[in-house]
Amino acid sequence: MRPNSVIRSGIVTLLLTSLAACDSATVTAPSNELSAASMDRVPVSSPTTARPQPARPVPAPTPARPVAKRPTCRPDTGLTQDQIAKIRALQEAYQLAVADDLRLIAAVEAEAREAAANGASREKIAAILAKADRAKAHVAELQQRLRQAINQVLTDDQRYCIATTPRKIS
Repeated sequence: MRPNSVIRSGIVTLLLTSLAACDSATVTAPSNELSAASMDRVPVSSPTTARPQPARPVPAPTPARPVAKRPTCRPDTGLTQDQIAKIRALQEAYQLAVADDLRLIAAVEAEAREAAANGASREKIAAILAKADRAKAHVAELQQRLRQAINQVLTDDQRYCIATTPRKIS
């Protein structure tokens, strides 16, 4: 037997025996007299007759919080032709702005790969890769500006739909 099945069978056995113990227990009606076993739990000054406890007030149900109406998200996000044209123009401007930086980054990475293939030290490779740091920061800054510019083109409902719709990973 595998160890997992042994553990599972032990758990099932414990559950079944506890259910059997609960089913076989007999329910007895409470007696008006206090038993000797419960006398040690009762304060000495209390009378021997049981007094009913006052019922606790049931709190009123809290009113449901009004649910804000959420927009219906369409698969195409409901962009207008004007919005599509503006976003495409922003993306083209971004691609033109980062083209030189991306070429520099690719050249530096190729140089670092070549140095690694020739057996250069880690410090030498890190120094080569550091040449692209400024270009990477510039690309990240332009990417953030692109996101902000696209968000300014979108309506609040479209921003909500884009933020809450799961993205497909291709």
